Amino acid sequence: MDDRTVSAAYSRWDGDTGEDTGEDTVGMDYDTHIQGSKPSTPEWCVGRRGLALKVFLGILLFLFGIILGYLARRHMVSGIAGEQWMRSYEDKYNIALQREIKPQSLESFLQYFSNASHATGSVGDANRIKYITHAWENNGFQVSKKTYKVLLSDPSSEIENRVAVVNERRAEVISIIPWDTRDPNILQPFNAYGSCGGDSGECIAEGLPVFVNYGTKKDFNDLTDRQGVDAAKDHIVIMRYGKIHRGNMVKNAMEAGAKAVLLFPDSKDYAQEGTTSEKVFPNTWWLPSNGTQRGTVYLGNGDPLSPGFPSIDGSYFIDESEAKLPTIPVQVISYDDAHKLLCGKFDMAGKAPSTWDSGNPDCVYFTGPGFVSVDLTLKVTVHNINQKRQITNVIATIPGAVEPDRYVIIGNHRDSWTYGAIDAGTGTAVLMEISKALGILIKRGWKPRRTIILASWDAKEYGMIGATEWVEENESILRERAVAYINLDAVVMGDYSFVASASPLLKQVIFDATKQVDCPHHKGMSVYQNWKMKFNMTSGEEVTPRVDLLGGGTDTLPFMHTVGIPSMEIQYIHNPSYHLPMYPLFGSAYDNFYSVKKFVDPDFEFHRVMAQVTGTILLELSDSLVLPIDATHYASALQLYKDKLVDLNTAVLETEQISTYMDYLNIAIQNFTSAAARFHLTVDDAVTHPLAARAVNDQLMKLERMFIRNDIALPNRPVQYKHVLYAPDADNVYDTVSLSGVLDSIKQFNASNSQSIENVKRQISLITLSTQAAAASLQFTLGQE
Repeated sequence: MDDRTVSAAYSRWDGDTGEDTGEDTVGMDYDTHIQGSKPSTPEWCVGRRGLALKVFLGILLFLFGIILGYLARRHMVSGIAGEQWMRSYEDKYNIALQREIKPQSLESFLQYFSNASHATGSVGDANRIKYITHAWENNGFQVSKKTYKVLLSDPSSEIENRVAVVNERRAEVISIIPWDTRDPNILQPFNAYGSCGGDSGECIAEGLPVFVNYGTKKDFNDLTDRQGVDAAKDHIVIMRYGKIHRGNMVKNAMEAGAKAVLLFPDSKDYAQEGTTSEKVFPNTWWLPSNGTQRGTVYLGNGDPLSPGFPSIDGSYFIDESEAKLPTIPVQVISYDDAHKLLCGKFDMAGKAPSTWDSGNPDCVYFTGPGFVSVDLTLKVTVHNINQKRQITNVIATIPGAVEPDRYVIIGNHRDSWTYGAIDAGTGTAVLMEISKALGILIKRGWKPRRTIILASWDAKEYGMIGATEWVEENESILRERAVAYINLDAVVMGDYSFVASASPLLKQVIFDATKQVDCPHHKGMSVYQNWKMKFNMTSGEEVTPRVDLLGGGTDTLPFMHTVGIPSMEIQYIHNPSYHLPMYPLFGSAYDNFYSVKKFVDPDFEFHRVMAQVTGTILLELSDSLVLPIDATHYASALQLYKDKLVDLNTAVLETEQISTYMDYLNIAIQNFTSAAARFHLTVDDAVTHPLAARAVNDQLMKLERMFIRNDIALPNRPVQYKHVLYAPDADNVYDTVSLSGVLDSIKQFNASNSQSIENVKRQISLITLSTQAAAASLQFTLGQE
């Protein structure tokens, strides 16, 4: 028995008998009772009078308990309100955080995180898990590691993937073994999930080559127009990166009947200033002739074997044969190797149209199918293995001092195909620098109002797997508690301009943060001003920077599209005139620290900017009394989406069958616009008490959720896409489409020339009802004392 037990059990009556004087009446009564004497009952405690009295006393005690509880609760809330509850975002903490952001520190972080290959499950990845865990624990955070066992796809570590031109005697006339490095720790160039499936490894296809430009549906249609319906059937399709997601390219090829796919980053796009040594890496940031681009061809997000479910014990899994994965070999090659096939000495048949040119007059592309020499064929052999392996997310928590059950989440994926300096080393460096600064503030006594969660995701490169599994496991909790998600990825790709993709609800907080940070190399100009100058849009009479829709291929997908958590992704980018979806060295062995230091951000000032902007956003979301979420921006966005839909589809939407549905949608948008305006006009006056602040914030936080439908899936989309306003483009998951369900239904209607237009009505109705629900969610009376 410990001391506390002894103390608790002790009673002074047990041993205090005093002197033997007979004065201790308690002791005397006790002795009498144990001898069996029965005490008498007072008359007022018996009969009807006694019963009435007992009832009265019971009611009195009950009322007293209620009053006491109310006063205690009021005292508690008032005490918190006086000290903490009504506190809000303070500039002094942001100023302190900004001072702790150092370019030299950011450079050190990037140098470490890009000094070795760190693909999922590698030794380099394990070292970075330890580093991040140790750093966050030293910052004073609560740190945990969450693991999942998921289906990944990797090339053989022993046998090289290869491409060959073979003659009728089966001899290899040309042998292509794509390698851009001999670093044994780097995965050989490959495309994840680009195989026949399973863990058998070898997957072989042989046939005639056919070139299909960028692999878009239009490119395949153009090929069909020139060469017939089966122009790609049973052939090896060669396509160049640059316009759509590689997974969509492979999907288009499979639908056309291709036996295999070869992908390459063309010099026209990835070496725009020329291919001689002085015009490519390491002398410029353009891709050299042996450079390749690794990447996944999986179009989903999350573990392919548990769509919509977390990959944990007791969950539901499907067989790999049911997963929507490629079933033909897919291999990436360099533009130097591609040119050997498309414009080399073994010329392919059929000159390509001028719009499919190489950009090099010395290399004229041919489409095929086949070579001029009829005895030659193309053979593709890959040794990619699909197998279940463990992935690890690192999660850090800074508990909120006032609202610990409200979460502001910031994350970045840790894994990379190679050294990953830009993707996603720049984002990891910024995340680590912000976490370091937050740790310093904590040591000085600061605590966030709301809980901050920091996440280092794993296996993003395969298909946003780490983030998706975590969201799917915690979906119910996140739906009730998550305020916003900030995604960091390739945050510094150039020095041209800041850009943002976000839910309209987060536009204003991004605007406010960028106004507070100076633009590098533009004296006297804020990041906001430079952004507005480079990318702008007009909303009513106001000109603001352009905020884009959140694209596919990022870890915002499960947060925004599955749960309805307002999300954002911010970057500093290169000049858009390059027309590149990413940057020239993306996915290659040349995406290293040297390339960033030499060509992208030599003094790490743009890393500083991104850390300061992100830190400001994080503090405003976690510390403001009223969440910096603006519903009026959503109202403007809804009107813009609807107008764009009508402009592109007037013939269908103005028919008698559909016009009534569009009228209801117009009314719903008008109602939401009015509700949002009234809400923000009254919110400041209404928030005079902690409970009122809580009610207002819950309305703002859950507004995005009004557009999530768990009961009805969007057409042609994975099960995780539940947002009725947005979805990645079915033909290019890099892009996101507004009102995607309506657009897809109209496309299907036009393509089939069907008399049924029910799907279009259904999708418009979903948006109308969700918009009305969003308006209603802002119309409840704001709580006041």
